[in-house]
Amino acid sequence: MAAIVDHGVDPTVDVEALLESPVAELMARAAARRDAAHGARVTFSPKVFIPLTMLCRDKCGYCTFAKPPAHLVFAYGVAHPVLPPVSGEQAALMREVPALLQFPPEATSFFNQNYLGGPLSTADGYAFPVLADLRGLCPTLVLNAEYDDLRPSGQAFAAALAAAGVDVRQVMVVSMLHGFLNLPASIGPVGEALDLIAATLRLAAAQLIHHAPHPPGSWREMLCAVRTA
Repeated sequence: MAAIVDHGVDPTVDVEALLESPVAELMARAAARRDAAHGARVTFSPKVFIPLTMLCRDKCGYCTFAKPPAHLVFAYGVAHPVLPPVSGEQAALMREVPALLQFPPEATSFFNQNYLGGPLSTADGYAFPVLADLRGLCPTLVLNAEYDDLRPSGQAFAAALAAAGVDVRQVMVVSMLHGFLNLPASIGPVGEALDLIAATLRLAAAQLIHHAPHPPGSWREMLCAVRTA
């Protein structure tokens, strides 16, 4: 009974009978008690929350359940609010691509502003990763399409990752346009890219399960080991 009093329960209430009452009645009595004590106010503690994911936007060290991803795959993405300029060599390649399948600067600017919901000057590393502090990021595979106006962004992002000390591999998928992963795997370069993604993720999953550090050796050696396992 002392414990009941300490927790604010009326000692005259038959707790066992109350707990056996219908849920609707129990909720109604709880709501009445709440309203009598606190009125219409709603309060909360910023330190009480229900985690819905093990990923976190920031690393603060407070959450013991948060885990970083084991590996990232960045496929023909946009890492910059304003794309780096296209090289002369790529510009010559892009002249072979119909205009409908190109991403000119005015189009990418519109897409990026729409994504941000505001001017490009408001962009940060949460929206475009090249603006973030990339140090400590997990290993990353960057896939770029050869015939893609967005390729300079992927290439520059890979360079930024390498400069930050991230284990990064960049692969240009030859003869392919933007969005090639939507094509059938029976197309040679598409199937090879899908195999590479699958091997990369299998390797990351195996290391995660066994809690092993990333093994020494080149990417080719590691991926061959996965394929032959």
